Amino acid sequence: DIPVQYIDGKSSFREMLAPFYYGYSLQLLKLADRSQGEKRQQLLKQTQKVLESLKHSEILDYFHNNCAIEQHPLDTLANTEHLAIIYPVIFPHQISLLVYLDHKWHHYQQPIEQTRFIAILLRAVSRLRPMPSGRLRHFRYRELKQLYQWLIAPMAKDLQTSKVDTLVFVPDASLRILPLSTLWDGKHFLIEHYAIATMPGLSLGNTNTAKSINWSDQKVLLAGLSKPGDVVEELPPKITEAFFGVDVRGLRKKNHKRTISMRALPVSDQLLRKLVWRRRPAKSNESTKLTRQIKQVIQEQLQLPGVENEVNTLSKITDTKPLLNDTFTFRNFTRKSRDANLIHIASHGLFTGDPRSSFVMTYDHLLDLNHLARLFDRDQRQRELQLLVLSACQTAQGDDRSPLGLSGVALQSGAQTTMGALWPVSDKAASVLFPRFYQLLKQQPGISKAKALQQVQISLLQSKMKHPFYWAPFIVIGDWQ
Repeated sequence: DIPVQYIDGKSSFREMLAPFYYGYSLQLLKLADRSQGEKRQQLLKQTQKVLESLKHSEILDYFHNNCAIEQHPLDTLANTEHLAIIYPVIFPHQISLLVYLDHKWHHYQQPIEQTRFIAILLRAVSRLRPMPSGRLRHFRYRELKQLYQWLIAPMAKDLQTSKVDTLVFVPDASLRILPLSTLWDGKHFLIEHYAIATMPGLSLGNTNTAKSINWSDQKVLLAGLSKPGDVVEELPPKITEAFFGVDVRGLRKKNHKRTISMRALPVSDQLLRKLVWRRRPAKSNESTKLTRQIKQVIQEQLQLPGVENEVNTLSKITDTKPLLNDTFTFRNFTRKSRDANLIHIASHGLFTGDPRSSFVMTYDHLLDLNHLARLFDRDQRQRELQLLVLSACQTAQGDDRSPLGLSGVALQSGAQTTMGALWPVSDKAASVLFPRFYQLLKQQPGISKAKALQQVQISLLQSKMKHPFYWAPFIVIGDWQ
């Protein structure tokens, strides 16, 4: 109930409220470690409730709205066979793992200074992400192996004894920017042993009523943007300028092509701090010609060659007529989305640490998070949204709050499951991964979405696209079934 103040655009949440949640949960864990039997279980369960309150408060703070997301009671945890639910928590002097396994709560901990842990995590993430030029960084296993020792090794034997095949993580802070599928045990990535899903909080979604997709009763909406239209005029000016260096007038000198075809907007850490959320102001007649030239260059650089192939392939798999390019307008998408229970969007999108500068592109307009929330309002929908896929959207680098935008879309849309990416994805990898993903869901009734993604990621890992850049950014958020 403490009001969150915003000073210079920054929330006081982390300074005022987060330390209370962390301090309280740490004391509960210490008490639990000195207790046994039912008392220990009660203390660990109470710790989970505190962590869930932290997740709920954080997502409300992200949206600057105390009514943005509803929290559900956590009376029971259904469908947990061969499943482990893991809350990794980064405390100042230790990493704690609160784990629900075999219908009981467990606590594992590793002594490690928070500053050292985060430094190693950030180095690992930076090597997984591509350079702005599209070149891949030299990949090293050292950091990912160390993270495995802290996050997985303490409970590895218990996971094997319980025959766990799916891990559901409720990540904390900086862990949100790391695809946990890339943790390395010395011989294999974690994804080679377990299907993996992410939850912004168990109380923030309703997995007790979730079920696998029934393709005989699906209303699918496919929307793709391989050639953007007037929407580029609504991009924040700092993004459009980034295509050409510091100033758009340098477009003839600094028009670089990427080594790898990526579904990416030119967003840097420095640029994020300067984003201005407004439409481009009207130009004088004198500068109209230059504006048209800039617009044309931006449209060309934002083309996504693999999207058309991806959407057309998915159209055959799902027997659906897609909205592609000039038919993927704001109006058409708004009209058709209310009746669909499986929505796949293959278009540029950006999720940042601020919902006001987070968006998805249609052909003619930007869809910001508030628009998406209204579009997917459960009370206005004719069908429950089972799956929302954002195959070309990216989370901004350099801010561990950025993935909250992706989680926010998942929560505000009411989708049981959302799929997205943690960094700009390879156009080729995405156009291969998603058709295979849908084929598995359709050909193997009852397969979980997490396991379907696992199988496809392993197939990419065993191909020429074995670098984690290609397969690791894709994550399942919400219901893993």
